[in-house]
Amino acid sequence: MSNEIIAAGDGKISVTRLGAQFEGEVPEQAVSQLLRDAGSFTRGCLFIIGDAINYAEGKWGEKYDQWMDITGLEYQTLRHSSSIAAKVDLCRRRHNLTFEHHKLVAPLDPHEQERWLELAEGMSVRRLRKSLCLGRVATEEDMEGDPNDKRTENVVPYVTRIEIFWKKLVRNGWVKNAGPEKLRDFKVTLKPVVDIYNGLPD
Repeated sequence: MSNEIIAAGDGKISVTRLGAQFEGEVPEQAVSQLLRDAGSFTRGCLFIIGDAINYAEGKWGEKYDQWMDITGLEYQTLRHSSSIAAKVDLCRRRHNLTFEHHKLVAPLDPHEQERWLELAEGMSVRRLRKSLCLGRVATEEDMEGDPNDKRTENVVPYVTRIEIFWKKLVRNGWVKNAGPEKLRDFKVTLKPVVDIYNGLPD
């Protein structure tokens, strides 16, 4: 859908990566088709990126700095795409489900992924998440939820920042070249994170 001119009734649609321009009388059907194509492409682009990274990493090793420059995307997005693409095989992916639907079933074994992706047809991401927690398809009553159940802040972005920082230190050779004193100070700095992890119930 890059730099493309689409004939549409008595008008035309000019599509570039920055947007779409409509000229003349463009029929509703043509606009609907454009939306359908754009939605399909958007749902699949993270899988395309993930598959490409997994292939490249297998052939030439990890080059996230280079891939961030090429795509203009953050490390977290690239790593996330790679992980989900590796866990959910191409043959099980569904055109009419979002990347987030697939992300939710990624931890499951292939057979369970297949089952839940089939059940997820026409289901929102929120309802699929609830269904997976329940182990069955969530009803409307289930989706109303408990008003006393307050959402907790997502810890993933914070953990990801630490992971990115750590990988940067490794890539730059800091860990390899740091002396015992610096490494000891670094462990002391990280100890609160370890304490939180160890303090969680099994």
